Amino acid sequence: MRDYEKLKLRNQIEQIFQSGNLFHKKIFLWGAGDFSRCIVSELLKKGKKVEAIIDNDKSKQGAFCAGVPVLSLDDVSGQYGLNDSEICFIICSDFWKEIVNQLNLAGAAKEKITILKKEKDSLREKISDAVKGEKIYKNITEQYGKGKVFLCPYTGTGDIYLIGSFWEKYIENLKINNYVFIVLSNACKKVASLFEIKNVVLLEKMIYAKYLIAYYLLKNSSLDMVILNDGWRELPYSCTEWLRGYKKLYFTQLFRDFVFELPSDAKPQHPELKDMNDSLQELFQKNGLIKGKTVVISPFSNTLLDLPQNFWSDISKSLLEKGYSVCTNCGCDTEQPIEGTTGICVPLDQAPQFVNFAGYFIGIRSGFCDIISGCNARKIILYYKKNRFYNASAYEYFNLKDMELCEDALELEFCMDELCRIKKEILEYL
Repeated sequence: MRDYEKLKLRNQIEQIFQSGNLFHKKIFLWGAGDFSRCIVSELLKKGKKVEAIIDNDKSKQGAFCAGVPVLSLDDVSGQYGLNDSEICFIICSDFWKEIVNQLNLAGAAKEKITILKKEKDSLREKISDAVKGEKIYKNITEQYGKGKVFLCPYTGTGDIYLIGSFWEKYIENLKINNYVFIVLSNACKKVASLFEIKNVVLLEKMIYAKYLIAYYLLKNSSLDMVILNDGWRELPYSCTEWLRGYKKLYFTQLFRDFVFELPSDAKPQHPELKDMNDSLQELFQKNGLIKGKTVVISPFSNTLLDLPQNFWSDISKSLLEKGYSVCTNCGCDTEQPIEGTTGICVPLDQAPQFVNFAGYFIGIRSGFCDIISGCNARKIILYYKKNRFYNASAYEYFNLKDMELCEDALELEFCMDELCRIKKEILEYL
């Protein structure tokens, strides 16, 4: 999901909320994916929870997305009844007509359905975007001088970490010294700082990336600009998006082969870490955490399906009983600490040192796992077994070993009916 699409979606949610249509409603979303994650997050900020996410994909049913259970339409009908006066369905999908028809046939009244349409830009809007992009591009190049401009068009911190791990080789291969490295979020800027990437520019607004890409598409060959992504749909080489997972073309391989065009023996390199023992000692003491015997739990993911809260609560309780201190990595206001744990917003430019200092890490696979992959701490990374990412499973595409980022992590796939086994395996490993 593009970040400018998130902005549009947030505005639509705000309009619906202001209309009062969501008051005293049981809210159901359709589709376990990025759009639903964004809607869940926005509604949580307003104190509204989502009851469930409906999805026709049987591999997703029974799982959790943004902490919300994923159910079939039959499950929702059986548990809640589709004609309950308090029920509201929110749809954000290109297939909204088919979904509305399915809901109507199942007995849901039209007035209970809210559609958030993903409108495509007109040619006039695209040209307008390109004009705005030209101004942004010229402002940046005037400030930093002539040189290659690199744009990271996505806020995924794992993407930035992977880019950073190849950056020294990439720049050396291009034989350039002067460049600008553009990111969309402060989190991405902090990850870039781990690798001492020069001239990192944080765009004032995420939508500026859309304008820059529009300008790039208009000028293309005459513009000294590179889009650092392995499959940005609007770009001429976007077909690589559909190669993800095909014949073992996984995350690292796609970036190395298609983004950086480096030889297959080029390996990602972790950054050299600054000594932060004094500040970390102070932080741990302040929060009652034990150096070398703290488990950092990271239960949130922006890409993959996750686990129910009671799983994390049970794990945390068992760890506390064993004498560990436990903290939850909470990256934003809607990410609340697991019951019984201390909530910590771990700064991403200090995350590797923080986890090393703690000694232990358990998390659902996310960009945070890339960032701490070079740590010496004992690491456990979890993947929902049925989660697919293009032509591969989530584990096949994102596991840290095949990404060449980490050899010593315990990486486990799980199904919802085997969480007791996973919990036992985690506790035995620690």
